[in-house]
Amino acid sequence: MEKDFLTIFQNLTVLIAEDNIEQRDKLVEVISIFSDNLLVAQDGLEAYELYLEHRPNLIITDIQMPNLNGLQLTEKIRELDTKLPIIVLTAHTDKHLLLQAVSLHLINYLVKPITQDNLTESLRDAVNTIIEYSLLEVELQEGYTYNIVEKCVYKDGEKIKLSKKEIKFLNLLLKHKNQVVSKEEIEEELWSDDVMTVSALKNFVFKLRKKIGYDSLQTLSSNGFSLQVNN
Repeated sequence: MEKDFLTIFQNLTVLIAEDNIEQRDKLVEVISIFSDNLLVAQDGLEAYELYLEHRPNLIITDIQMPNLNGLQLTEKIRELDTKLPIIVLTAHTDKHLLLQAVSLHLINYLVKPITQDNLTESLRDAVNTIIEYSLLEVELQEGYTYNIVEKCVYKDGEKIKLSKKEIKFLNLLLKHKNQVVSKEEIEEELWSDDVMTVSALKNFVFKLRKKIGYDSLQTLSSNGFSLQVNN
């Protein structure tokens, strides 16, 4: 189970929302033990904007923040996603806030000071929720699914292997799913040590579409590409 937890978590994108610099740095220090895919916000509004842009797999938020507090942030997210694992941190044990938090279906409501042990336990609970709700798989078009841990595609029970560059490309698009990723961003991510020619990109996309379904990858004129997902 330890190996499964670490394998899964290192592939998750985690959004941390905390306005206190010292507390934020401590959270980043602990979470980075398990994953390098971190998004960091200094208040609730910034956190919500990062959520909309990147659609992270897990959110850890303080309850007292400027603009939007942690519960307001969670309420807005719950309007769009009822399954996303969310952990709320607080310095208070106010019964009203506790009752409000219960209705938001949180993974946990941790009272500060947060220890590494109880935070880690909550992270394990989050992974269990992700497994329970099958949130490790991204549903593409035409019956294709992408498993973010195995880093492969499935179609009708058949496992389709991907190259390292194809995996990097899909992960880049997943951070901006259903949004446009420019060709400049793609070149920087996939061809950082080389020049991306038009023919190289065209050939790369042609081969990838054969593995993930033509409709899963949308070409938007000269602007870039968008990964079309159903969840």
